Amino acid sequence: MTAVNEPAGAERTVIGACPVDCPDTCSWHVTVRGNVPVRLRASRTHPFTAGQLCVKLNGLLEHRLHPHRVLHPLRRVGPKGAGRFERVGWDDALTDIAARLQAIIDAGRAHTIWPYDSTGTLGQVQGYRVGARLWNLLGAARHASTICTRAGMIGTAEMLGVAGGHDPEQIEHARAIVLWGANPAVTGHHLWPIIERARARGARLIVIDPIRTMSAERADSWLAIRPAGDAALAHGVARLLVEQGRYDTDWVERRTNGFAGYRNHLDRWPLDRVVATTGLPAEQVHELADVLAGARPTAVRVGIGLQRHGGGAAAVQAITALSLITGDVQRPGGGPLYSTTAMFPWNEAAVQRPDLRTSDAPLLASTRLGTHLAARDEEGRPRVEAMFIANANPAASNPDQAGVRAGLGRADLFTVVVDHFVTDTADFADYVLPATMQPEHDDLHGSYGHLYVARNDRAVEPPGECRSNSEIVRSLAAALGVTEPAVFASDTELASAALSGGHPAFTGVSEALDRQGWAKLNLPAAPYADGFPTPDGRATLWPLSTAEALETGGRACDDGLTLLVTAGRQFVNTLFGNSASHLARHGAPVLAIHPIDASPRQIDDGDRVRVANDRGAFELTARVTTGVRPGVVATSKGLWPRLTAGQSANATTREADSDRGEGAVFHDNIVTVTRLANG
Repeated sequence: MTAVNEPAGAERTVIGACPVDCPDTCSWHVTVRGNVPVRLRASRTHPFTAGQLCVKLNGLLEHRLHPHRVLHPLRRVGPKGAGRFERVGWDDALTDIAARLQAIIDAGRAHTIWPYDSTGTLGQVQGYRVGARLWNLLGAARHASTICTRAGMIGTAEMLGVAGGHDPEQIEHARAIVLWGANPAVTGHHLWPIIERARARGARLIVIDPIRTMSAERADSWLAIRPAGDAALAHGVARLLVEQGRYDTDWVERRTNGFAGYRNHLDRWPLDRVVATTGLPAEQVHELADVLAGARPTAVRVGIGLQRHGGGAAAVQAITALSLITGDVQRPGGGPLYSTTAMFPWNEAAVQRPDLRTSDAPLLASTRLGTHLAARDEEGRPRVEAMFIANANPAASNPDQAGVRAGLGRADLFTVVVDHFVTDTADFADYVLPATMQPEHDDLHGSYGHLYVARNDRAVEPPGECRSNSEIVRSLAAALGVTEPAVFASDTELASAALSGGHPAFTGVSEALDRQGWAKLNLPAAPYADGFPTPDGRATLWPLSTAEALETGGRACDDGLTLLVTAGRQFVNTLFGNSASHLARHGAPVLAIHPIDASPRQIDDGDRVRVANDRGAFELTARVTTGVRPGVVATSKGLWPRLTAGQSANATTREADSDRGEGAVFHDNIVTVTRLANG
């Protein structure tokens, strides 16, 4: 999509987009002099980016030149997990990788090759299912990204017919805003000016969260709910609205199914049970009901973290049901917003080409990585014999860290990791292949927090021998002797395939991308005003998920605390976790603990503490604060275990499924916290 052959000293500006796992997907411009990027700035014309990049991107261009960046293919020379490698050439690496994979294929076990990816980049070309055409042709295992948003996506789609929501830009028209487990002041700050415009017009802001986040500090009310109490609160508020007749009876009758069953279910949630389950005082439950009853429209931003427990789908469904009975879902700026991902009608079949697959293969869930790597078939052979890992660092980011590391350390597992650095996961690789960074390749992006498509043009030639993810896959296909032309589609062809299919939401998008580098989807401000994308045009109020007994992961002892691990200001998952400047700004990791919980444990502010359960343990410094509710301890994610004495919060998390069979349960995590003797 781009040519970068410019005379030395010539200065130009190249359109791009931020690739990180963030709802804002900023549009940016890279100023290049010769082949050197000298400036990165946000697009001032993009309505959502609005001239602002986040603090995480400070130093991004310098991060390209990190002294530990992988610039050449590496081959393991030490034991797995030791991170010892030697430099090899591309031809040697690809020839050996292809031979190892071909041996598995020739044995009739292509289905034991697992192409594993995650959210290291969210691009349609370099990110999601990168190389899917090749893996489908070979008959490799099918990868299921279940680790992030799945429970909430499934729950929302079951109700609305699509896992979508309203246009976030319309929130400025809301008369009340509820941030339910969401912290946009940190994890998607471009929404904050929109919220402030609504507040300037008189909108009330309520934050529901076990932690007093930066968003909660700025809110009119903070409801310090117990973890996994969200469905109970939503049901309790709905019961008050229905009993008092303060809901939109006409909308419910015309546009929903199952109200009678829903109403009967609400009878199970009297106020005293809601108070006992949520840990909130009755007056705050009434306060939320009064706001939802009187403010038209009310926007509800549903956070991803709140569905990372055994009742995640139930929680998102209960919250969504509130916006259905109030009728807010029909109004611009009103109703629930969990994710806008499903609003982008990408032609995934055209990009991934599942029609190239001639045999069935297992669907392997990312949340069960440790289990899958330990599994054997009836003849005692491993169910996963090879992994091709891109855009992911599961040794740091996945639950059951001990199980994942044990699986990756198997002597009979052949592993290729495509990355910028030797991460915790790359330590276990047989080969590490050097990948390009965002200014060094072409891509196409959507968003899960707004409705804009963005183009990313290659601004500079990659350093060393780095290749883009898509080019690495094409090179591997050639080494395997593949002749299917579709597997060798260029990045431009893959991007065009993503936009193909003629969906009306993409009307005019290609032309706008060519003209300015970004384009808004052609969608109405209130997408459900005239009905839902269901067979009868109605949303489903009942039956909903009936998960009541939420999983806890097993208490380590009677005085266990719930551990929450949240997104921080400096890192995006483990991205930038090895950046000296980001680490300096983040500071030493801390564990927030309420004074009520600290006192009987003889923990003072600044003490070193051990956080543990029967799965593992890690150590950090205590911060005694009322910024978390009693019974909860919290820390932030993003640190690399290999840089923090091999420890992180995922040493204590477990592999399990939510109430819809998919979705991680990171926050069903009961731990003990003890003061260390030298604390």
